[in-house]
Amino acid sequence: MLGRLRSATQPIHRDLEQVLHGFADVDSAEKYEALLRRYLTVYEGLAEAAARSSVTGGWADDVSERCEWLKQDLAAIGERTASGSPAAAAAAEPKVADEMAPWRDQAEAAGCFYVVEGSALGGLRLAREFEARIGVTATRGGRFFAGRGARTGARWQAFCAWLESREWSAADEEAASRRAVATFGWFARNLADPVAGAVGG
Repeated sequence: MLGRLRSATQPIHRDLEQVLHGFADVDSAEKYEALLRRYLTVYEGLAEAAARSSVTGGWADDVSERCEWLKQDLAAIGERTASGSPAAAAAAEPKVADEMAPWRDQAEAAGCFYVVEGSALGGLRLAREFEARIGVTATRGGRFFAGRGARTGARWQAFCAWLESREWSAADEEAASRRAVATFGWFARNLADPVAGAVGG
């Protein structure tokens, strides 16, 4: 399954990497806040998909946890920007969960969480970049990207071990691949203009 997912998502993974390169323009608290809001749109959509699904593969807690981290970061960064109070800063963009259909089986859940869990590894690199560029830290506005810190790699390995421990049919692998590609696309569409809406962006 792991090899099939890597192969199926390679082209769109490259597209998302190009989107992430655009984060180099996120060089102020206002632009960083706009980026966090876009990520919150992504993860609240995923959270709704999980809530509407009868199967999650046991990994849905990562999505809800990341939503909370984003809200904490928005509240913290709101104290440095024109958005005002922490409560105002924590307000999310309108949810667009209808674009993320519920998972019909374990295979579709696996495809989605392949993207979610893998993205945490890239988040560590972004955490270091944003700390150097903007001054956010894991305890002050950078919790989402810092994630589980040194334990992030172990989480990814645990997910891969779960994935490889199961018996998947060819149809399962195809369903997981389709969902992984769709999830990468969900990230790319919502993060494509990371500084949109920023003050002075």
